[in-house]
Amino acid sequence: MYNEIITKIKEYDTIVIARHVGVDPDALCSQLALRDSIRLTYPNKKVSAVGTGSAKFAHIGRLDKLEKFNNALLIVCDTPDRKRIDSVDPTQFSYVIKIDHHPFVEKIGGIELIDDTKTSASEIIMELILNTELLCNKDIAELLYMGVVSDSNRFLFNNCSSSTFRCIADILKDYELDLGSIYNKLYLRPMSEVRLQGYISLNMKVTENKLGYIVVPNDIICEYEVDSASAGNMVNEFNFIKEVLVWATITEDIKNNQYYEKSSKNISIESNFKALKDRLLESFMMSVGAIKSHKLRSFLTMLGIIIGIASVICVVALAKGSEQKILANINSMGTNTITLNLGKNFGDRNARKLKDFSIESYKMLESLSFVDYATPRINATGLLTYGNKNIDASLRSGSENLLNVSGVTITHGRDFEFDDLRFSRSNIIIDDLAQKEFFDGVDPIGKTIIFNKQPFTIIGVGYKDPGSYGADNITVYLPYTTAANKLTGQQNIRSIIVKINDEVNAQVAESGIIEAMSSIRGTKDFFTVNSDTIMQTVQSTVNSMSLLISGVAFISLMVGGIGVMNIMLVSVFERTKEIGIRMAIGAKSRDILLQFLIEAILLCAIGGVIGVGLAYLVGTIINALDTGFTMIFSTASIVIAIGVSSLIGIIFGYIPAKNASKLNPIDALLRD
Repeated sequence: MYNEIITKIKEYDTIVIARHVGVDPDALCSQLALRDSIRLTYPNKKVSAVGTGSAKFAHIGRLDKLEKFNNALLIVCDTPDRKRIDSVDPTQFSYVIKIDHHPFVEKIGGIELIDDTKTSASEIIMELILNTELLCNKDIAELLYMGVVSDSNRFLFNNCSSSTFRCIADILKDYELDLGSIYNKLYLRPMSEVRLQGYISLNMKVTENKLGYIVVPNDIICEYEVDSASAGNMVNEFNFIKEVLVWATITEDIKNNQYYEKSSKNISIESNFKALKDRLLESFMMSVGAIKSHKLRSFLTMLGIIIGIASVICVVALAKGSEQKILANINSMGTNTITLNLGKNFGDRNARKLKDFSIESYKMLESLSFVDYATPRINATGLLTYGNKNIDASLRSGSENLLNVSGVTITHGRDFEFDDLRFSRSNIIIDDLAQKEFFDGVDPIGKTIIFNKQPFTIIGVGYKDPGSYGADNITVYLPYTTAANKLTGQQNIRSIIVKINDEVNAQVAESGIIEAMSSIRGTKDFFTVNSDTIMQTVQSTVNSMSLLISGVAFISLMVGGIGVMNIMLVSVFERTKEIGIRMAIGAKSRDILLQFLIEAILLCAIGGVIGVGLAYLVGTIINALDTGFTMIFSTASIVIAIGVSSLIGIIFGYIPAKNASKLNPIDALLRD
């Protein structure tokens, strides 16, 4: 990665080096050292170190004036996230490199040189210089030494390693640094800071959990004649208090309208964290080794989990795909619509004897406050002809709101107008399928087309969702007056479609429509079909079926979990001597418990991931077959499935792991 950084540095003539707000010695020293090293190595490049300065650290070095940079490289030092970068916006630069020793928070640049085992950003810059062509001199070496000394608290922190001292030794070997002068620069303090330290000592608070903290407001900073950086960097002065494990200072910066937070941990707590991390890592590696050494057994153990996870995900995906297909078909009849038909229900023989719906009745429905549109409906089928080409087509006729109710949008031309109905004009709207069949590459507007031997002028082209009901059939649209007068010869209105407002409850609207129509006709001699009710019924049915089938799939997961427990019990028995040896050389019961528990969780988690992959493979195959619907995978179902598989690992792996941890090491070693 060092060479990648050098390559990027060589590409740019303008380089800006930034660091975090609330400057401290490491941030400033790493920033200035890198700037001076690049300048020394590549004298023709314009290299700037920018940020808000601090009087406390003015002796360390001078920052450069912030300018507008075009086609520049940005290097961010000692800063884990974007919001803490001082003075610059990384999005304004052509390329960004991040160099940091904090744990990863967010990606800032293209190259991210992050090593949280290092004491400081200065240590990383030191290694970068020592391992590349970047040049160094005594001033740069002094800056780097100051940065490491400051952030390691004079090499007292637990993260100081052999590599730290090797780098320091290389620097000291090549350059005769005046260490006394360096320490004076770092730790010589004015009386104002000493008095502020006394204030912090008197006013600090310690919680029950041994958190020590203080908030230093701006008026206190002004009273003691220091700046926010000076107050914030006093955190290391309180590192070794017996009653405090973690210490934090929060300082207010009125000038820059920011709060700076500095925190430090005692060596003891860092050691505990490191020990826990090492213990987890060791248990993890041993678990991985055990799985690798028994590949077939591990696979057979995971098989139940794999099948269960794949089944659950596939079932949910099939249910969602089916639901979408069905709902799309329902939507094709009109979104959020209510249809009124004469009679008690479909197939009612007495419906023919009932009085037709009147023009006034559908107009009355359209005037209701919760109704967007209403239209009579007359449907028919016939032969559509243009030139020497004949194709069967469906006819839908209604008012000027026919297309709005039917979920059809005009892509070319115009929709019906009131005059088209009033004068029974021979105007027709064709769908996009008819356009492709008869007018591929030709504008159909104004052309004459024949339907059932009657000529009509095309005024528009409509589009319907390809997944909708009837979308694969050619459909044409006419005003209902034109259809009645020139095609069917019947003036009867036997059906009305109402599009209700999306914000109105469909059931409430349906009750209002029934009441209004009944008052006009004097009786309820019609029935309604509510698309919302149909949707709810379909969704309820699909959800019930999904729940039922998912239950069966989850049973297979439980069977897989029992298989894991069985294999783990056998594994404990087979590895009794291994367990005894580990305990004899110092492993505790919790270490053994952790190892076998992690192994069980790994088996189930890996099985879960493979199950997800298998489900996606099945879905890809089914979707490629073009069966009429697609499998729609749900992120929630995948997360839940993997979570359940891991939980099964914990539940069914705990008993074998507990048994392993309770073994007596002497008995274990003596057992054959």
